[in-house]
Parts: sequence; C-alpha cells; structure tokens
Amino acid sequence: MEIARQVADRLRLPIPTGNRWVRAQARQVDPGAYDLYLQGRAAGRVDRPRAAALYRQAIDMDPKLAEARVGLSETLYFEALDAGSAGDPQALDQARREAEAALSAD
Repeated sequence: MEIARQVADRLRLPIPTGNRWVRAQARQVDPGAYDLYLQGRAAGRVDRPRAAALYRQAIDMDPKLAEARVGLSETLYFEALDAGSAGDPQALDQARREAEAALSAD
C-alpha cells in the first residue's frame, strides 16, 4: 500500500478513503500464492487443466486469495461448458462453490 500511496502522491491523485480502500490496506496476500494465481491466469488462455492446478496450489497456500478462487471457478465453468453433456456433471457445482468461497474470502 505504501507504494500505491507514493505513486498517488507523485501523480497528485487523491487518496481514496472509502471502506474498500481500508479493506485493501489491511489485506495480507501471500506473494507465492499470488504468483501462482498470475501463472494460472496466463496458463488459462491455452491450458485450462494446468490453470486449474495452479489456482488450486494458490488456494492451498492462501485460502483467502479470492482472485485464485474466481480463476478456478471460471476455469471449471468453461471446462464444463466446453465438455457439454460428456463433461463432469459436478464441475458446475464445484465452480459455483468456488465462486461462493471467493465472495466469502473477499
């Protein structure tokens, strides 16, 4: 957050004061988990199973990393959508659970 404050000062931008800003300042994110999340985002463009594995690793490291849960939810949803009736019938339920967990974590 300190870096964001310094950038805002240099650009002469007002510092937000709302509840979202306060929550963001207090949020602690495991850098390793966030790195896995970013790798999952990149992998998701070409390799959804790998992306899902990376998101799961990120969640294992930091269960409150909502971004990873959202990424996993999206990946599972699109996998189920692409598979159609031949896909895993529980994939959509798991995608929904991850989306709900992301809301709870945030």
